[in-house]
Amino acid sequence: MSVCTEELVFLSEVKLHIPASQYTPEVGADLDKCIIFLKGACFPENSSVFFQPLRSFVRQNSELLRDEMEVHIELSYINSSAQRELYELLWALIERVPQMQIVIYLGEEEEMDDLKYIVDALREAGFERIEYRHDYYSGLIVAEESPPSER
Repeated sequence: MSVCTEELVFLSEVKLHIPASQYTPEVGADLDKCIIFLKGACFPENSSVFFQPLRSFVRQNSELLRDEMEVHIELSYINSSAQRELYELLWALIERVPQMQIVIYLGEEEEMDDLKYIVDALREAGFERIEYRHDYYSGLIVAEESPPSER
């Protein structure tokens, strides 16, 4: 269940959207708003292939990254290979964005043990700007709004 280019939606140079699938979360990035989010279950067949578009997007737009950014994560499940990829993505962002904040949404469940490994590794490396929220992510809507005449 890898991501193919037909599933990717590049809304502009500073926006990216990858729709959710049965095996992968919805992913959105809006560099104008300094937000990246992942929402859903994350157990792709090939984690490296799934995370590649987001890694490339961040790398290609690194000059647009600001001093502050929020990464919102609401994952109901994440497998071990996706954990490694997510950790590497987060660490790459931490190195580029001095005031990065990670927000983890717990929903109705307690903290997922799967994300705990990532959080522990980041904290061991000295990163402490991690916030937990006991609700669901409902912030960034990446798709552009339709003109008023189409609403």
